[in-house]
Amino acid sequence: MRLLRMPLLLCLLAAAMLISACGPTEHVRLRYTSQAPIVAPAPDAAKVIVVRFDDARAKTSVGKRKDGTPFTPLSGMAHWVSDALYQELARRPVFASYVTDKNSAEGKGYVVTGTLHKVWLEEESTIDYRTNIELAVTMTSPDGETVFSETLRGALTKRVVPTENATQELMTEALRDIVVPLADKIAASARK
Repeated sequence: MRLLRMPLLLCLLAAAMLISACGPTEHVRLRYTSQAPIVAPAPDAAKVIVVRFDDARAKTSVGKRKDGTPFTPLSGMAHWVSDALYQELARRPVFASYVTDKNSAEGKGYVVTGTLHKVWLEEESTIDYRTNIELAVTMTSPDGETVFSETLRGALTKRVVPTENATQELMTEALRDIVVPLADKIAASARK
């Protein structure tokens, strides 16, 4: 009987190690892909230029694991957010483009600038996560007048399957909840 318990114990230990090895790492991939269908703009559609957002966050990490170690992004957070907005706008009926320098955008269409204030991911347990995102966005008309300026916040608490991509998927979902309606608002404002 004791000999049967030893292989069972080893199998359980191996399974636990395998599950923990497949779980989220301390590095967070930042990849965003729009799920919206592509809508071709009309020839007279407005031009909307997204300028890479500024990053005003105090920390370079994007959160903390339950053991207190940081989640570290594998790319720039401000680029991730502004590129996500650009991807969503590229699927709306406007001519969207993305630039890194505001000076190259002025006078060429509607300009969208922004500042990233917060991106935070917290591992509460192996399967429970919470994320918060806060950013300020301003849209100006081709003649430099402010169309709108607002601060957007999003939060998501979710139970996930502990895979290597779980943190990326969670952060992408939280960002999508902000940039999809923002892209709709920008496209609607550019048509007025």
